[in-house]
Amino acid sequence: MTVWVNLSAFARMRGISSQAVKLAIESGRLKNGARKKENGKYEVNPEVANLEWSMNTNHSMRRNVKDPTQKYIDTTPEPYVKPGVDRVQTKTSDAQESIAESRAMFERYKALLAKQEYEENAGKLVDAEAVKAEWFKLITEAKTKLLALPSKIKAVLPHLKISEVAAIERVLRETLESLSDGTD
Repeated sequence: MTVWVNLSAFARMRGISSQAVKLAIESGRLKNGARKKENGKYEVNPEVANLEWSMNTNHSMRRNVKDPTQKYIDTTPEPYVKPGVDRVQTKTSDAQESIAESRAMFERYKALLAKQEYEENAGKLVDAEAVKAEWFKLITEAKTKLLALPSKIKAVLPHLKISEVAAIERVLRETLESLSDGTD
């Protein structure tokens, strides 16, 4: 025989407020363990509701803890077990940890993205592709100016022979090539 209790009695069993139970019902966390009576009030099946509560509640989000440094202490009562029936092992604690870890990871990444966006807006971060394009432009400009040096030197020092100007150009090209290869 299924036992149904009123919302307040179930809240007292769990050590929580009636509002928390009502919110859990209305948000869909307690689907099969609660029902609305004709008079508009809720009644709860403690066996089913306890199991649903354990599986659908993120305990890391618990509020109104007197000591904020205190970790969550599971006040979940043991599910009702009929006398003479072996206890059923559930894996709700693994599921709860998994959900809490996933939510914590999600919040961490969300915070990292917000930080990155802030730093971009503050000018602390720049677009890597824009930096590459600017460096390419500067290096190309420097290379062009360096390769123009032999003809400028010839204009300033007209007594230089063509072979001397060619030697200067060859040394410049070798130097630029070694810079582009990363060799000395």
